Amino acid sequence: MKRICLTLGLVAVSAGLIVPVFAAAPAKVSEIITIEELVAEAKERVAKLGESVANEEAFKKALEEKSVGREGGVLAVTAQSIVEHSKGKDSGIAGATLRDAALVLRRTKSFDDAKAAVAKAQEAINGKADPAAVADHPWAKLTGMHAMMDEIEIRQQKIRRALAKPRDLPKSSQHAAVIAILSLAMEEDTHEVKKPEEIPQWKAWSKEYRETLAKTAAAMRANKADDASAAFNGSAKICTTCHDKFRD
Repeated sequence: MKRICLTLGLVAVSAGLIVPVFAAAPAKVSEIITIEELVAEAKERVAKLGESVANEEAFKKALEEKSVGREGGVLAVTAQSIVEHSKGKDSGIAGATLRDAALVLRRTKSFDDAKAAVAKAQEAINGKADPAAVADHPWAKLTGMHAMMDEIEIRQQKIRRALAKPRDLPKSSQHAAVIAILSLAMEEDTHEVKKPEEIPQWKAWSKEYRETLAKTAAAMRANKADDASAAFNGSAKICTTCHDKFRD
């Protein structure tokens, strides 16, 4: 359920202290992605980031490829999705702690900080929660727009390959579902929109894009290649339309 604040400062008063309160995702996460897909995604991202901090040379290469920040952003969105998912508490993952570790990885250029953040993320995967980690976090601040677009492009290629040879589509549904949850962050992050009056259009296209990817994922889970292809092709048209208007 969305948490709505009544002041411009987005605050709630608790025990005499002013505590920030942020709105939940603009759609129900549990209607977009399964908890099994989220758990698999979280574990895969943490494992990949672990490879990036295996040593300083590996970390330097990952920084040059900008993969640490991109993977960190995907992990942050995944973790917040676990926090808000109706079955998140059954996942065995400390979602808020995982998200906070991912946010460090999204921005850090320090090998030591990255290594410590990965260690914290690995603990969170195993259910160890940081008492300081809170559930609320603004979706617009989970990942960067350019890193998100790079990730979406990577996932789109994987979906295209799966649809070209649809022998076992359910194995690839995770890619479409992850793009769909990334679109939640896309909808909330409107800084690319130069004219305030165009923000509703940005949000509308983000929502439509998310819905087509959620349909793609659902069809892939059901192993319905034609339905998945139709939905995915629809998402591509939205991408083109949006890029034509908003991309520099």
